[in-house]
Amino acid sequence: MDSKDIYTQVNKRYGVAAKGSDALHSNTVAKAFGYSEEDLASIPKDANLGLSCGTPLAIATLREGETVVDLGSGAGLDVFLSASKVGPTGKAIGVDMNKASYSHA
Repeated sequence: MDSKDIYTQVNKRYGVAAKGSDALHSNTVAKAFGYSEEDLASIPKDANLGLSCGTPLAIATLREGETVVDLGSGAGLDVFLSASKVGPTGKAIGVDMNKASYSHA
């Protein structure tokens, strides 16, 4: 499988996941990775697609005014949480290759 095929398959699978996620499943997965009820209640419901693979904010020390870039941000779960930590003088930027995922953000 060459890199173009890998890109196509990854993009396709994340696109399917983005279109078919439900809140119960998404929240269950997010909680299993360490996100709290408060975290999940503070973001738009469509920002959590249930595709968590870690909780980077659990180890990050974000400060007001900083800039955060989340590569592979999906629908923006960590971007929204980061934005609340860096405040109005900071920036939280999400980057994702999958249009179906980032269209939720």
